[in-house]
Amino acid sequence: MTRYVFVLGKNWMLGIAELIVYLRDRNLAKEVLDYTRTTAIVDIQEDLKDVELIDVLGALGGSFKIARVVSVYDRILLEEAFPAKGKVQKQARALLQQVPWAKKTWKNVKNKKVKFAVSTYSTYAKQTTIDLRKLTMGFNEWTKQQLIRMGARKVIYYVYEGPDKRGAKRPNVALWPKSIARHGLLSPPNAEIIMAIAESSVYVAKTIGVYDAQLQRYRDESRPYISEEVSTSPKLCRALLNFAGTRTGDTILDPFCGSGTLLMEAALLGMKCVGVDIDANAANGAKQNLRWLSRDLGERMSFKIVKGDSQQIDELITEKIDAVASEPELGPVHKDRPTKEEAVRHISELTQLYRTVLLKIGKILRSEGRIGMTIPVINSKDGQLSIDLEEMTAGTEFHVLMMLPKEAFESSIPKSKQLKITPDRPVLPERKRGQVVERGVVMLGRY
Repeated sequence: MTRYVFVLGKNWMLGIAELIVYLRDRNLAKEVLDYTRTTAIVDIQEDLKDVELIDVLGALGGSFKIARVVSVYDRILLEEAFPAKGKVQKQARALLQQVPWAKKTWKNVKNKKVKFAVSTYSTYAKQTTIDLRKLTMGFNEWTKQQLIRMGARKVIYYVYEGPDKRGAKRPNVALWPKSIARHGLLSPPNAEIIMAIAESSVYVAKTIGVYDAQLQRYRDESRPYISEEVSTSPKLCRALLNFAGTRTGDTILDPFCGSGTLLMEAALLGMKCVGVDIDANAANGAKQNLRWLSRDLGERMSFKIVKGDSQQIDELITEKIDAVASEPELGPVHKDRPTKEEAVRHISELTQLYRTVLLKIGKILRSEGRIGMTIPVINSKDGQLSIDLEEMTAGTEFHVLMMLPKEAFESSIPKSKQLKITPDRPVLPERKRGQVVERGVVMLGRY
């Protein structure tokens, strides 16, 4: 059993939910050992190779770094050594300055040039008890000194090069994946060291892999067909695939495939893709995009795109489907908030559409197959409205599977209200608050 840190994306709760589903599906871990709004710490039961761990990260939509834990500090020690306010405890700094974990991280650096970086991830956005900038610079300097004592010929470390785009007031103490790639920090003897600060402990970990955001951007911008409407993000697509319980080699159905973004992500993960869309331009665009992806990678991909109405999907698709993942029709695009009456009408129409499609999907989805999908959350002038899940699944073979199961947090019960997770959630929010139509993520299974 080995302990790992997963660095989470913006939607930390959805990222944790996806991570739990993915690891449980593969019997790699049953619970989250510790978590914050930026990281999740888990004990993985199998002894996985680095290439296998990189594959794990690559399959996830809500995490962008994975690192192997090499040491754990008591948080109080760091609060004493680098207090945000108050006097520095010299004894605490003296203990930290020894960085004994460096010898675990670097086995042999004698006469070698070493490049590295320390990236610090706080408990939540506003860290109040620890001076993160001083902590990060302190560990950078101490690690450099230790590497020189270990015989390194030359040691260079990097710090984050600019302001945090998520907020000017946030401490810029962690490198983004593109910086790690640019400096070659994943190529030995180079390394990135992560300091994940949780409520009681600080986890020191060596980065194994990072999400390739540049490759994602290339796919988004270079594919031949781009929908004029807002498309689903590739990272959300991967999360939906995981909530659907997909595996390499599975046949995946997207009954509202649009321009094929989700199917492209499924194809990249080695899945067979089936898509349906009622719009001829979208269906043809999805075909173009998947053909382009196949040529670009130089690999043959198995896919079928059908122009048709998903309400007759059992007539359009004849093969058995292993899983369904989709961002379905979310209703009309609103520039301004609709009236409550308009929102109720749209929700009613979409509920009927989803229920009809679920009835048809039940005929072609294998018995153990799951569904990962989004539902609309409409901000009307008179409040927020969304799909009634019981009404959506009434009369179908499907029911809602709860996310963030209580038993997955038996070892991680935070004291802070900012970290509190309400377990057994039927829906998790995906989009930023304030949009006219937000999204919720749900997971369905058979009775």
